[in-house]
Amino acid sequence: MCYISAMATVGLRELRQDASAIVRRAETGEEIDVTVSGRLAARIVPAEPDRWCRWGDVEALFTGRADPDWARDQGLVDDAVVEQLQSLRQGHRYADTDPDTPRGQFQCDALPARPAPISIEERLTVLMAVEELSERERRVVLGTFAAGLSQSEIAMTLGLSQSQISKILSRALGKLQRRVA
Repeated sequence: MCYISAMATVGLRELRQDASAIVRRAETGEEIDVTVSGRLAARIVPAEPDRWCRWGDVEALFTGRADPDWARDQGLVDDAVVEQLQSLRQGHRYADTDPDTPRGQFQCDALPARPAPISIEERLTVLMAVEELSERERRVVLGTFAAGLSQSEIAMTLGLSQSQISKILSRALGKLQRRVA
């Protein structure tokens, strides 16, 4: 687990006047020394460290060989499911489904139980697309999908609201979709 730690110093008076903001800073990973008359009296530290990691820490997720059984597994996927996925990739909100299935719901019984690893080419495509995102967008995307953080947790870390994170994530996923497609 990795986290970024920064050190700051505040006086007791500042702590009393701005306790909420100082605690929020500590929640984002900052360690804060509290002084009384210029001498260290206490230290405010995060309850648990941030779960943000450097790219090198999650890079292994995008490396490695493709599943050798993937070609065989592709044959197990029902053609109707393939058509639905292709329709979604083309930007259609709803794919054609079985007449007995309510509109917008998909029959996924034909999908393999375990998703196959993606190929090296696909990994490189995603990697290059992620690297083209802004730093903030990259942190939101990797925080969501690599670190498994909720939008609220990411918002606390970046000092933004959950709705702002939602908008950033939506915009970033749109960029990724255009670059990967």
